[in-house]
Amino acid sequence: MFIRRKLQLIILNYIKEKGKATDRELYEAIKKMHEISYQQFMSLLMVLEVEGFIKLHYAKDSMIIVPKTQYRVGGGV
Repeated sequence: MFIRRKLQLIILNYIKEKGKATDRELYEAIKKMHEISYQQFMSLLMVLEVEGFIKLHYAKDSMIIVPKTQYRVGGGV
């Protein structure tokens, strides 16, 4: 469990620095630091998407990962 969260934080920090990244680019960066399969990596991305931290945009051959920004709706008085 701890390793999953650690990897998720690494993913979030990488995307925050880059602004956006493809799944392959991000996977190669993570794989250099930790031994992880592509299936495990995709599972981490899906959890981050469900939890609302990132958005996944599907392209023809790959996926583009971007950080999810939070908008404040209505700033009423």
